[in-house]
Amino acid sequence: MLYLFLAILSSASIAFPIYSSGTIVLINLGGVFLFREKLSRKNAFAVGMIIFSIIMMNLK
Repeated sequence: MLYLFLAILSSASIAFPIYSSGTIVLINLGGVFLFREKLSRKNAFAVGMIIFSIIMMNLK
């Protein structure tokens, strides 16, 4: 449902990367908050880069 919403608002070349990377971020955040997992520096850096790339894709 979220994918369809993003596809309506933007082109598929923007919607698919946002949906894919957003899923990775949500899974990592769920692991941290629900299961008390620790993020390594490499994983924290990767999540930060994903969030940065989502922001950069949405700038026009």
